Parts: sequence; structure tokens; C-alpha cells
Amino acid sequence: MFFKFWESLSGYLVSPWGVFTLCVVIVAFFLFLLARFYRAVSPVSAELKQAVALVTAQPAMVEFSTHLQEFSEKVRRLKNLGPLWREFYETLVFPQQGEHDQFIRHTKEVSSCFNENTILAPNLDLPFYAAVPNYLTCSGILGTFSAALFDFEGISFGSACPGDL
Repeated sequence: MFFKFWESLSGYLVSPWGVFTLCVVIVAFFLFLLARFYRAVSPVSAELKQAVALVTAQPAMVEFSTHLQEFSEKVRRLKNLGPLWREFYETLVFPQQGEHDQFIRHTKEVSSCFNENTILAPNLDLPFYAAVPNYLTCSGILGTFSAALFDFEGISFGSACPGDL
């Protein structure tokens, strides 16, 4: 019973309609994953655009220290980037009164707070999306192997075997 099912399924899969059906299923799966990816990434993308707009609206570096509190309050309100900014803000070293050098320094690299793993990973299953091509390739190979295996039944080896010659 089970073998007959696989035999009929493999016959269908190697037919033109079977190939068309598989292509439609793969495209539908891709569109589903694309929509899911876009839904997860679009809020983060919009927030990153807001943050870029805030950074580009800041005055020159020399005047930035006077506007830092205002900038910091705006960034802290962002849902995804706010906690990351708070973490980075704690690493800032502000100049002391009377110091000749009035630059704000940091004790931690910016990239250690703002990177792919801290911005995207909380909102998106990165390992799953990295593995999607492998899943599709594996299912294609498995389908091809199954169809070929069950299609073998109709092949007659006859005198093609070396011992029969």
C-alpha cells in the first residue's frame, strides 16, 4: 500500500504537472518566508532610518556635546535601539571642567553595541533564514532521489550487466 502510494507520487512528480506543482509550492514557500521576513524587519528598518535622521541632523562634532542630552532622549525613546543606546551611553567619558580637550570619548567600541546580533537577532530568527537555502536544496535532492528510485522499477537491466555479456 505504502509502496504503491510512493510509486504513484513519484510518477506524478516527474510529470509536467508535478514539476509545475512543485515549482508553485517552492515559490509560495519563498513568498511566505519573504512576507514573514519583511514583517519582522520593517519596524527595525524604520527605526534605523529614524536614528540615521537624528544623527545627520546633529550639528558639527565640536557642538555635539551641548546637544547630546537632547539627542540621547530622542534615541532612548526608540523601541529597539533605545536599550542599545543606554548601554553605549554608559561607556561615554565626558570631559571634566577646565580640560583643554572637550571631546567625548567612549570606552567600548560602537560596533559592540550596535551590530547585526544586537539589532536584528532579537527580532528575527537569523539561523532559520540562513538555513532556508539548505532546506530547499535538501528537499529538491530528496524529491529527485525519491522519484528516480521509484522510477527504477520500470527499467530493465537485461544484458546491460557486465556479467551477462
